[in-house]
Amino acid sequence: ERCNVTLLNADLRNFSALGERRPPEESASVLHYFFTRVNEIVEKHGGRVHEYKGDGVLVLWLGDGSNPAEQALAAALEIDNEINSSLSKELSFDGLQPLAVGMGIEQGPVLMGSIGPAKRRANTLCGETVTIALRIQEMTADLASPILIGEVAARFLADADLQSLGHYMLPAWITSHTIYAPAGIETEDNEMVL
Repeated sequence: ERCNVTLLNADLRNFSALGERRPPEESASVLHYFFTRVNEIVEKHGGRVHEYKGDGVLVLWLGDGSNPAEQALAAALEIDNEINSSLSKELSFDGLQPLAVGMGIEQGPVLMGSIGPAKRRANTLCGETVTIALRIQEMTADLASPILIGEVAARFLADADLQSLGHYMLPAWITSHTIYAPAGIETEDNEMVL
């Protein structure tokens, strides 16, 4: 089924290094904490977790326009405020980069349904919107911002204080996209995006 959605992709960065150097019980504990808190926050803001994959979470709001875009941004800001602050304080390990959540938000059409053999169906989302949300999230480390927003979702966030970070070729993409970040949040190098 084709439908319009607003997506938030949240990924726990530096998690692979944690898994490489710490017991699996610690990795499982960190993932459990991360998934549980993200789920609580997004449900509070009207979204639902579509999928947990590796150390990432794909969240969706059905529909497009201002309301789901505002809900996705509110959830991302709360995840940044609540989870990023506690991850760096409670879950820092000697010799490792601190854990941090990077998030990408975008809005648009997707194909939603189930795929796979009859005995093992999986719900999935396909389409350009999904790819853009994933690619934008991947850029959060390079752009030193915990939250990045695609140009379609940004159009519907007129009341939000967003800063354009410029045009970028997303990884494995052939057209450039304008990327935005919320102003007034602390970047990973402890500077404020103004």
